[in-house]
Amino acid sequence: MKKTLITFLSLSHLSFAIIFPSIIAQAQVIHTATYNVNNLSFHSISAPDGNTYSKVLLSEISDNIAEPGKPKLPVHTLKLMIPFGKEVSDITCTNIVTESFSLNNRVCPAEVCDSIGQVFAVPDSAIYNSNNVFPLTPIMNWKQGYFDGNNNIVSIGICPFEYYPTLGKLNQITSVMLTITYVDGFRGGIQNQTRLQKTQKLYDSILYNIVDNPEVIPIYHIPSTLVEELGSTDAGLPVYEYVVITHRDYVEALHDFVGWKRQKGYKAGIITIEEICENYPDGDVIGTNPICDKPGSVRQYLREAKQQGTSYAFIVGMNNSDEEIRFGFVENDIDSNTYWFNRPSTDWYFSDLTGDWNLDNDDNYGEPYKLDTVGNPIGDNTSAQPSLFVGRLLCSSTEDISNWVSKLITYEKNPGNGDASYLVRCLMNETQSFSTENIAEYTASYLPQDFQTEIVREILYENGYSYPTGSELVDKYNSDNWGFWCWFNHGGTGDNESGILVSQSSNPERDWKLQAEDGHDHANAPEEGNGIDNLNNIGFPSIVYSISCSVMPFEKNKKTSPIQRRNCGESYTVGGLFGGVAFLGFCVDNGTGSYSCRDFVRELNKAALDNTYSHLGVLESVVKQCNNSTQLHFRYNHNLIGDPECQMWTKIPDNMEVLIEASDMVSYVKGNVRVDVDGLNIGEQVTVTLYSEDDIFQVGQFVVGKDHHIMFDSVFPTSLKPILVTVTCYNHLPYEKYIPVTEECKMEIASDEVWINDISVGCDIVVKSNATLTIKCNVGMNTNCKIEVAPQGKLIIDGGKLHSAVPGYQWQGVRVCGTGVAGWQGMFNGEYTQGYIQLKNNAQINDAKVAIDLWDGIHLNTTGGIVYAKDASFRNNGMAVRAKYFQNTNPMNASHTYDYAACFYNCDFGVDKGYSGEVFRHHIELVSVKGVKFKGCRFYIQDCPMGLSANDNSAIYSYNASFMVDRYCTDGMVLPCPEENYVRSTFNGFNMGINAVQSGKKISSFTVKNSIFSDNTYGIRVLGSANPTVLFSDFIIGDNGRCGAGVYLTATPIFHIEENSFTKASNASIDVDYFGIVAIETQGINDIYRNVFTNLTCANFAKGRNFINNNYPNQGLTYSCNNNFGNSIDFLVPSPPIFYYINGIAQCQGR
Repeated sequence: MKKTLITFLSLSHLSFAIIFPSIIAQAQVIHTATYNVNNLSFHSISAPDGNTYSKVLLSEISDNIAEPGKPKLPVHTLKLMIPFGKEVSDITCTNIVTESFSLNNRVCPAEVCDSIGQVFAVPDSAIYNSNNVFPLTPIMNWKQGYFDGNNNIVSIGICPFEYYPTLGKLNQITSVMLTITYVDGFRGGIQNQTRLQKTQKLYDSILYNIVDNPEVIPIYHIPSTLVEELGSTDAGLPVYEYVVITHRDYVEALHDFVGWKRQKGYKAGIITIEEICENYPDGDVIGTNPICDKPGSVRQYLREAKQQGTSYAFIVGMNNSDEEIRFGFVENDIDSNTYWFNRPSTDWYFSDLTGDWNLDNDDNYGEPYKLDTVGNPIGDNTSAQPSLFVGRLLCSSTEDISNWVSKLITYEKNPGNGDASYLVRCLMNETQSFSTENIAEYTASYLPQDFQTEIVREILYENGYSYPTGSELVDKYNSDNWGFWCWFNHGGTGDNESGILVSQSSNPERDWKLQAEDGHDHANAPEEGNGIDNLNNIGFPSIVYSISCSVMPFEKNKKTSPIQRRNCGESYTVGGLFGGVAFLGFCVDNGTGSYSCRDFVRELNKAALDNTYSHLGVLESVVKQCNNSTQLHFRYNHNLIGDPECQMWTKIPDNMEVLIEASDMVSYVKGNVRVDVDGLNIGEQVTVTLYSEDDIFQVGQFVVGKDHHIMFDSVFPTSLKPILVTVTCYNHLPYEKYIPVTEECKMEIASDEVWINDISVGCDIVVKSNATLTIKCNVGMNTNCKIEVAPQGKLIIDGGKLHSAVPGYQWQGVRVCGTGVAGWQGMFNGEYTQGYIQLKNNAQINDAKVAIDLWDGIHLNTTGGIVYAKDASFRNNGMAVRAKYFQNTNPMNASHTYDYAACFYNCDFGVDKGYSGEVFRHHIELVSVKGVKFKGCRFYIQDCPMGLSANDNSAIYSYNASFMVDRYCTDGMVLPCPEENYVRSTFNGFNMGINAVQSGKKISSFTVKNSIFSDNTYGIRVLGSANPTVLFSDFIIGDNGRCGAGVYLTATPIFHIEENSFTKASNASIDVDYFGIVAIETQGINDIYRNVFTNLTCANFAKGRNFINNNYPNQGLTYSCNNNFGNSIDFLVPSPPIFYYINGIAQCQGR
């Protein structure tokens, strides 16, 4: 070399270009850019062909010429703004100034990208053996699109080099003048927009940062109309600043999430996919030709919502089938060998609301825009600029959503449960193929200054072993807590597993992988303890950025998998309380984005001065604004699973000093609140929100001045409900405080009282410790009121009734509080240590959101309330009983635990035509408790109003919980109990009589005896190791006219099903199928014994592997001593011969 060059991987943050002001001329924009030679460096690499090549690096530029075999020279994407509606007709380069360098080696060729990663490509001889300059012009490509719907941005790919291969000479362009000539005719923009003032600040900040000629913005920018309230779309659907789009069944599960968004000052709301499809039946009509499908309808709604003020869109659960997903085609002609790689699932379709995704009117949406050999356009014409900031959640149940919402609120409100230092710890894992270019180290150098990084690299030892294995990487993660996790590994998602390669050994010859779920391993990488679900970071949620291939294809998820297998992004975000709040990764193979994580953290650094760049959706969109020809693949393929508004912490959050003064808080009249905030830095932005259960009264936004202080003084109309003041500021923990309204009252019971006269109550009732309230009358409760029983307090409903005082509305219910998580439910000195409720003598609780909640509904340190109910009824409640997260522990020996003190004898749990609450899901919810008892209880749904019963409703829903259902003896004084005195438990009218789910490695169990299941789609549905015992029960199948099964088991290794009857109902339809017992992938040793099956389509159905392993083919599922009468099929075990080693039951059957 003839020049002294900057060393590779310099950690300095040097600017790569000095941008001179643009010159505005008639029908032209002229702009000069310069590139500093001090930012140039070379890196020698040894190639498989035996030659040494030079890799050319220009600091701050991550894009390169990507056509395989051509010289891999840096490409800078220049973004210039031109007037609205103008279309580029020509771009020219003049006044080129260069500086020359002599090379010892040829410039390395661009690689081939495939499913393995980047593979060396043979240099293109037509270029490398030529005396001609490469490239012929600095302009590699260009594309225009509308940022924010109406800012016309031209993205120009410039290669600031001139390479003469045979001469070994490389000229760096240090200055170049570009002239853009334009004419009328660029369509698709959104010219007339309305929005909130704070939304305008968001888009203005991004616009001034992304364009390279910001001086023209005041001239070309079309201002929006600023409003206080948002309106509706042309079809009449409401418009929200932050819109959540989901299925109807998921709305309730998102209530707390939307409430938190509103607390932060966002006008947030939910629109269902069903509403959108009903109102937009023609689909996407934005472009030249319509796209008539579900994603098309959603995009059309978002286009109209964007015009009226929407900025963020969060798509939840729109992953049930390919028909709900948009696939973007990154090539015009795709053969079967590249179909997967060139057709990623993408949310860019919903972010780009001005591009024409079906210009050529075929089924391959989003193809590149090109000209054919005679100059005619082919393909489509999508935009490289975002209109909205979009995120998504892959989920298959309300439990998935609840897992994620819990983590998101923890991450934003109380990360680390008081120890938030983990937020600035970053773990990076990197395989050897990425280590050669030090991508992890290079990325780490751009992290915000407070971050501490540890890199786990693949190590290949001389003996053939390698480090780490998948479980070793999990152990490393579990050894500490991390706020940011970066994956620089190869990856993939197949039909049976999803994961990343962490190392490869030759002794033994095998792969070591981190899998989405432990137990779903690749055939070449079997291992225990290597699943994302083995993480133990509960309470310390984090964020993953991955450049690994194919780790989160939308279409391959638990909902669509025949074995209910999750992909990596799904497992990390919704699989449990482990993992984190966001996963940014590739849906198919990564051919272009190896340095995208570096770009992500580089943009994140801007958040220190402008918190716009802390939002994950903004970061994901800004990183995508590249123009290099391969970046269409990156733009479609890399997506965000998570909340697009979520702000990533860049330092350990501080506390704010907040003082609140409130006066004149009179209900329905007015309120006055003054909020003072101290201890802030100059320039920080503070948001103060006054909020009251679904209503935002007022939002104030302030920029901190020289006094490091802001003050918010407001007078506003109130409601009857308390006002919640929320103060948020980036990199500070949020502050929340309730302010009571004067008419909001609380009735405290501090000593023993007995109520015998009917009464209506407009206040909360609190039964204090050591007090007992006995109710023998009818008590009508106002809709916003509840009864709370404190620890050591008692509520006895003796023949009385609690109900809503407002017809057609539900009240809040009874909350029986305990001491939390682990405690003693017995007595000390004759008194219970927990809150206690008893129902007897035909007591009733009706029309409540949750009739009996055995905690305060918010804090886990209040779980453990006790309930004893006999001869009682629960009617038309959103939920009858909820018990969560409590172990009844011996106070003298914490290792000894007892059954939860919750017993129900001869009780009714029903929903009928009088139900008026939100969507009903289940009567009983049990989460991480054991031993709850139901004897002689009747569970039913009958004539529930249309739309108010969830498709997955159940009588009892359990998650990692154990319980018992049995018959009840009405005369306990006679032993043994006469048969005629027994009352059996019954389940009638549900999708699932019992829905038992077990997650993780912990095993639970439940018992059902002497019960009757009728008019249910599934009598008992079991998922995971919720090991059931089912005895002496009757299952009448098919009387609801739907396909059904008595017992349906999935991945349940231990069960006992004995001496039951399974019978097709006499009124069952002849058009559907009815099953007795279905066993799928149980993989255990089990015996289905002495059951009777009558007139069923299939009495016993076993699918997948229902034995231990290939070495012990006789250790598996057996059928013994069962009686089959009149079934179409008695036993069905689908197992094609070539798959005998993975499907089937025990080889030896019978006794």
